Amino acid sequence: MQDFIIGMDLNNNAENTPDWSCTSSLGVNFPYCYSGHSGTDFILVNGWDGMDKGVPVYATADGVVIAVDDSNYDRCSLDLSFQISCNGNEIVSNFITIQHSNNIYTSYLHIRKHSARVSPGEEVKCGQIIAEVGSSGESAWPHLHFGVYEDNTPRDPYMGWWVGIGENRLPVEECR
Repeated sequence: MQDFIIGMDLNNNAENTPDWSCTSSLGVNFPYCYSGHSGTDFILVNGWDGMDKGVPVYATADGVVIAVDDSNYDRCSLDLSFQISCNGNEIVSNFITIQHSNNIYTSYLHIRKHSARVSPGEEVKCGQIIAEVGSSGESAWPHLHFGVYEDNTPRDPYMGWWVGIGENRLPVEECR
């Protein structure tokens, strides 16, 4: 059984209105898009059960970890009024940021509390487990938000050397 689906949203409509019919670069349907979302969401189909089992997050390329925070509450969700709730905790995302060659950075957001397996300054290899998927910060459901930035500009994670292998897989279980 697959643990996640893929959705990418680089939608920057001026009205900041929802778009219910967006797809990833691979043509995979994604349930919801909104302005300012600059990455790919890997949503756990098995939800909280999947998260509780521990779904790994992998480094997508060799690099150096430049920032880590995995100290925040990680069971944020939508409340009955469709607002993000972290059950009275601050709405702050856990994350890891890695610097790669050619001024490329990758970011991994919403990771599970206390799941980071890397520290700032540490060198990582492509395919290395760096954390687990969670639901911290602006997160309605357990998922990984994966972002790629080149010269501080968001890039489509499916259009470069950092591309994962295959559809419907967390970045990256195996490296090229």
